[in-house]
Formats: sequence, C-alpha cells, structure tokens
Amino acid sequence: MKTINKILKSKKGFTLIELVVVIAVLGMIAVVAIPKIGGITKDAKDASDKQTIAVLNEAVERYKAETGEEVEGTTAAEVADFLEDNDMIKAGSYKVDNKKLVLPSGDEAKFSDGVFSE
Repeated sequence: MKTINKILKSKKGFTLIELVVVIAVLGMIAVVAIPKIGGITKDAKDASDKQTIAVLNEAVERYKAETGEEVEGTTAAEVADFLEDNDMIKAGSYKVDNKKLVLPSGDEAKFSDGVFSE
C-alpha cells in the first residue's frame, strides 16, 4: 500500500500552467518571426526579379552587338521569346503567361525603348 501511495505522489510531468506558459511563449515567438520570414521572402523575390531583368537586358545588348540589329517584338513576352529562339537566353526564372512576361515575384516585366524593366 505504501508503494502505491509513493507512486501516486511522485508523479513526474508538467502541470497545466507550465504547458500554457510554454504555448504562450511559442505563440509570441511566432508572432515576431512570421512577419520577418515574409519580409525575407519578398526581398529574395525582388532580388531575383532584378537579376532576371539584368540577364534579359544583357541578352538584348549581346544580340545587338552580334547582329547589329534591334531585337524583334513590342512586348516583353515577345522579346523574351525572340531572344530564346535566337539562343541568346534559355528559359529561366521568368515565364510567359497570357502574352505577359511574369517575373519570379509574380510582377509583370515591361519592355520599352530596347530595355526591360519591372
């Protein structure tokens, strides 16, 4: 009988209050961390957009230098397809969707005066 009483009295574990405190602390950490992670993701997409634009503009300049001609096309999607067809670029981090050139962030690229931009 004494053994059973010792076992019942010497229970090891966490109390409900301790568990609630831990959950509250984890919640506070999540509230702080999640927006920062979102900002980091946006910064990465913006950097990827800038790099994609730079690669496309470099391909336009290289095409002009090699052929002495202007690129064909009036929209960013047409020019990107033209550059790809002429082996100036390979399909990369952009995609052509509904005749629009979509950058990694989901923004649309523009093309005017021989230059790509966001």
